[in-house]
Amino acid sequence: MDKLVDKQSGRAMDWALRHFLLAGSGLIGRDKINFETLLMELQQAIKRGDTCISLGAQEQALLLRSCWFNGEQKKPLVMECNKLYFYRHWHYENILAEKILRYSAYKRDKALLFGLLERYFPVTNADATIQRDVLAKVLQQSFSVISGGPGTGKTTLVVKLLAMELELANRSLKIALVAPTGKAAVRLQYAINENRVGLPCDEKIQLAIPQEVTTIHRLLGFRYGSSLFTHNKANPIDCDLLVIDEASMIDLSLMTKLVTALTAQTRVVLVGDKDQLSSVETGSVLADLSASTSVTACELLKTYRFNTQIKALAVLVNQQRASEAWAMLMDPAIEAVNCMDADYMDFITQKYHCFFRAIADKKTVSQLFEKLADFVVLCTNKRGPKSVEAINLGVEQRLRDNNIILQPEQWYVGRPVLIHENDAVLGIFNGDVGICLPDPEQNKQLMVCFEQSNGDIKKILPSRLPKCQTAFSLTVHKSQGSQYRGVMLVLPESYNPILTKEVVYTAVTRARDKVWVVADKDVLTQAIKVKIGRQGGLREKLRVN
Repeated sequence: MDKLVDKQSGRAMDWALRHFLLAGSGLIGRDKINFETLLMELQQAIKRGDTCISLGAQEQALLLRSCWFNGEQKKPLVMECNKLYFYRHWHYENILAEKILRYSAYKRDKALLFGLLERYFPVTNADATIQRDVLAKVLQQSFSVISGGPGTGKTTLVVKLLAMELELANRSLKIALVAPTGKAAVRLQYAINENRVGLPCDEKIQLAIPQEVTTIHRLLGFRYGSSLFTHNKANPIDCDLLVIDEASMIDLSLMTKLVTALTAQTRVVLVGDKDQLSSVETGSVLADLSASTSVTACELLKTYRFNTQIKALAVLVNQQRASEAWAMLMDPAIEAVNCMDADYMDFITQKYHCFFRAIADKKTVSQLFEKLADFVVLCTNKRGPKSVEAINLGVEQRLRDNNIILQPEQWYVGRPVLIHENDAVLGIFNGDVGICLPDPEQNKQLMVCFEQSNGDIKKILPSRLPKCQTAFSLTVHKSQGSQYRGVMLVLPESYNPILTKEVVYTAVTRARDKVWVVADKDVLTQAIKVKIGRQGGLREKLRVN
């Protein structure tokens, strides 16, 4: 992901780029005004996650009259067919499509492969047959996608995939397991350790399954203060097989840099939910790959370990059946999903009382992270009424009024925090969650504890942390890659363009046991009716000519 900038510096950079392009355009009068309008439209599209904008015939003619389109050298703007790009995004799309289209079928000993499939999927029911068919396809491809909602058995398939790869190779394999965030990496590591026990293979194969899941940034070699990485085309990652979890969170830039840093021999499997929110940054890579006929993309539909009522609500949201989704939330006979309107702040505060009670009971740090996963509040807006900021401040004030938070300062015992910036020196990254606790080994000095993918706890002084925020409430985007026993989704009082069916679907599917929704009927139903349609050219570029 490219280096983060704050809102003010981002606006200044937009202004500077726009006026640089205007100054070099050679246009005057009405043409110059129309050209600036196009540039502003493109910059706004990038902020929405699009990689380009569509052009009409008059707009194309206008661009061709400018100095930026009358030469052969590379320019900051690219017009391709009827689309206008900044060169960077056009270049990323082309490089990524070119790399993916180079992947081909992978030669296997068919007798050995299908013998293993029979052993790993001995049951002849329809579900086992579907899973077996998915792995049969994936194991015979150099690049593939496994998509499915929560509880559809993606991780179980990944573990079987790893074991079968090791058996088929009959040699030591260099396997890398990655996820976009530290929390997603921790979840995948736990799931792999749970699922490899009982696999129908030798113990040496079970032990050979990788013990560590890392973040994409760590794998690439994050460089402080730079959008570049240690590993790239000139210094590729030494890896035979790369499995990428929570792939819906990966933006175009990061995916391109990751694939570019792989050798031609590295096989790639992406795992995720194509119906979730796309990345915060530009592009919708997983959705584009899943829709491409040139990529082997398999979808899992059968749900195994997921509350059936939550699953039913998620399906209604995903199918944009807004009225039925609202009716389900209002049905008192349905216990797992409910709509809440009054006293939701008191309800939230009571939920977090349980977390602070666990601290008072001197639970271990690992147990506290488990307790923190009992409940979370998800919002769509960062600021304003019913926002992340408002709920975090409201919860802190109520906890102080109830003498649960005893320190008057910013840092207090039990403060959960979400990291917003990467820090390679400290080894913490955007999306990592920590808990502020007294360290008994440092005279009860307050330290922020982070759970590592290998089960270790990293402790860092609060003053050394990069940009972070209190995490009683998170944005839906920041919750991706996480799972909670209970989720409360709080929507704003009036509709805004952030609200889409993907936002609601992603929030609902973060919950394992219980969902509460705080929303006006019109706001929720309008959100469910709106589907994100990011504009870009990757799908077209992935088509085989």
